[in-house]
Amino acid sequence: MKVRIRFVKKKLSIVLGLIIVAVTFFTLTNQKTVSANSSRVETVSYQLLKEGVADVRLTYYHNKGNDKVLKQTAESKILYSALKVTDAQAAKEKVGSQSEKYQGITGVQESVAYKDVYLIEKVSVDYTQANLNELAKKLPEVNINTPSGKRATYISLKQSERFLKKQGYSKVKNGHFKELKVN
Repeated sequence: MKVRIRFVKKKLSIVLGLIIVAVTFFTLTNQKTVSANSSRVETVSYQLLKEGVADVRLTYYHNKGNDKVLKQTAESKILYSALKVTDAQAAKEKVGSQSEKYQGITGVQESVAYKDVYLIEKVSVDYTQANLNELAKKLPEVNINTPSGKRATYISLKQSERFLKKQGYSKVKNGHFKELKVN
């Protein structure tokens, strides 16, 4: 039993970027796609919808029957009023430095589009290319250690789902996301 517990503890990890989501509503996503033609690749999606604030949509790609996340994508729609700004320029000034932190990290792509009353941030992490040590170094606010304090060797779908549920995310069935009202 001790060997099994140690084995499980080594495999535990938390989702990259979710700490940032909880604090600033920002997450990581990658625009490279895991092959949609592969019948082995499955997706699991979650949403955190806070009316008058933000809509955060996370999708995890993994091989069927495997706990290891291959890719994570996120799309966050954040109202300017939630950032306490009134327009795109003010929003850009407020979040620009946060956005810059993601640039140049292997396997990570991030972009922000500024609309009339909200911004949309898209971030993706391709874990087949990304190095968790590089991610931890360049994004020190993101904790990728296991609960036992050791460095994670991969992102666990099961642990990610537990964390998301504790943070108030809802599992999305068949791509049926709820819409944020942006009036």
